[in-house]
Amino acid sequence: MSSRRGRSGEVLAEVLLEETEGAEFPWPPSWDKRSATASLPGPDLIGFFRAEGNECFLFGEVKSSDAEDVRASVINGDDGLRRQIERLLSSEDRRQLLISWLCVRAKGQGWQQTFDRCLAVYLASPSQGAVVGVLVRGRDPEEADLQPVRSIAEGQNSPYRVLLVGYYLPVQVAELPKVLRGTAERP
Repeated sequence: MSSRRGRSGEVLAEVLLEETEGAEFPWPPSWDKRSATASLPGPDLIGFFRAEGNECFLFGEVKSSDAEDVRASVINGDDGLRRQIERLLSSEDRRQLLISWLCVRAKGQGWQQTFDRCLAVYLASPSQGAVVGVLVRGRDPEEADLQPVRSIAEGQNSPYRVLLVGYYLPVQVAELPKVLRGTAERP
C-alpha cells in the first residue's frame, strides 16, 4: 500500500478516535516528516486518552487495507497489527521512547499541561495507559478481522486499557486521499 493511502487511514483513525473514544493527538507524527513520501519508524499514534474522569497516555497502531482477507498479512504478518499491539503492551522501552518524542514537542504548547498530567500518571504507575489498535477497511464489516489481536491482548493480561476498533468504510482505502480533505490546522 502506498504511503499516502496508509497516512490517509491514520488521519481518519485519529479523527474518529478523537470524535468517539476520548482520544487526543496533539502532534501527529507526519508533522515531523522531512518529505511527503517519508515514513517514520515506530507506532502510528501517540497522544492522550480520557475516560471516566482520568487522563493517560495513548499508544496505538493503525492498519489500512482493501485486501479481501486481511488476517494473513495485515493482522498476522511479521509487522501486522497483532504483533504491533503485542510489542506496545510488552515493551516499556518502546512506550518511553514515544513519551520522550512527545515531550520534546510539548514544550510551550497549549497541551503541555495535559502532557505533564499524563506524565505524572505514567511515572507514578507505568502500567496506566491505553493501547489502541485500529483497522481501516473499504469492505463490509467482518467480526473475525480483529479476533487474533483480541486474543493476544487478552493473553498478555496487561493492566493497560486495550481498545480495538475496526472502521469499515463505504469507499476503498485506496480512494481515501481523494475523498478526505484536510485543513490548515489539521493537514
